[in-house]
Amino acid sequence: YVNPMKLDIYFNIEIVKTYTNISITDKMMENPTKLFDTLRINGILDTVLDEIDPDEYNDLYNYVDEATNNIVSYLNSFSGMMKTVSDNYNIANMNADEIMNKLDDPEKIGLVKEVLEKIG
Repeated sequence: YVNPMKLDIYFNIEIVKTYTNISITDKMMENPTKLFDTLRINGILDTVLDEIDPDEYNDLYNYVDEATNNIVSYLNSFSGMMKTVSDNYNIANMNADEIMNKLDDPEKIGLVKEVLEKIG
């Protein structure tokens, strides 16, 4: 599932980044909704969109929308589901290996036992 509002927000932020020399930092992208609102409230987004050919904007949006739909279709396909399961299994397996390595350390086992005793 793709959230159409998020797609619109990210698309328009990318339009501003691509068509202007406005610097948008990683820190600003931590809250894209706030950034989008700031661009809109200050008229920056409207100014940029007024300068872009509407056909070009629509073509770009349609390409992004089509690519998004293709990704969602793939992720919901059998192949996509198997890849997701495989990726999650590999992550879980790495976490399990990491936990086992930590538990092999006698100092950490003592700490675990101490914590367990204190919590009951």
